[in-house]
Amino acid sequence: MFKHLLSITLFATSVVQAAPCALTERELLGSWEAIGHSGFFEQMAFERDGIQREFNSWRHDRPEISGGQWQLETCKLTIFDSSGPAQIFAVESKGKRLVLTSVNRRSTSTFRKVEEKR
Repeated sequence: MFKHLLSITLFATSVVQAAPCALTERELLGSWEAIGHSGFFEQMAFERDGIQREFNSWRHDRPEISGGQWQLETCKLTIFDSSGPAQIFAVESKGKRLVLTSVNRRSTSTFRKVEEKR
């Protein structure tokens, strides 16, 4: 019993001491492509128009999720798609790289920001 209480206390302490999420919505906006062959999406895009946040993704150059919605809250990214349940990811920014870890599947994908051509 004591070990269980100690582990709960240590976990709660680590959560309180965790640094706040450094990723902002502005940094998330734009197009991203998967690095390597593993990825939840091959390509994805985050857009914002006023309060509307639109999410689109592509697999094999075909639309996968079109007109979905997204929400970023304390390094938790939620993607809403009308065709199924919401997908939830822990998200971390590493420069121009974005790491998504599925909360349900415990798998990770890394993406790089696609530079816009001018």
